[in-house]
Amino acid sequence: MPEEPGPEDCCQNGCTRCVWSSYAEELQAWKEEVARLESGAAGARKRPDVGTSVGMAAFAEVEGLTAFAELERRLQQQQEQQQHKQQLQEQQQQQQQQQQQQESKEAAGQPQITGAASRGPSGAQQAWLPLHQRGGAAV
Repeated sequence: MPEEPGPEDCCQNGCTRCVWSSYAEELQAWKEEVARLESGAAGARKRPDVGTSVGMAAFAEVEGLTAFAELERRLQQQQEQQQHKQQLQEQQQQQQQQQQQQESKEAAGQPQITGAASRGPSGAQQAWLPLHQRGGAAV
């Protein structure tokens, strides 16, 4: 049976590879090996849990570890919620800035025309305009 880590072995910083995670994996592998030997199954010794996450069931037998796992889960949820709130705030700020820019342009009397119409009539189009609209004097 794998040896349980002591309280001084875990730094409680939520490490990616915590000693408790390693212990849970080793404990799960040990239980599977015992079950395999008890059932009389022959074959190569293999750890099927290598490279996979261990579920909460492996932690259930270790006192205090379920509370730690629950705390980790809550902290991760809080972090995701904060990121979502920050994204929403950034979107709202961008919308407010765009609205303020549009309002300031409207207040300054600038038309909101884009494309060819914003440049005015072309030379050929100006020839058909009366002189006072062409901006030139009578010749």
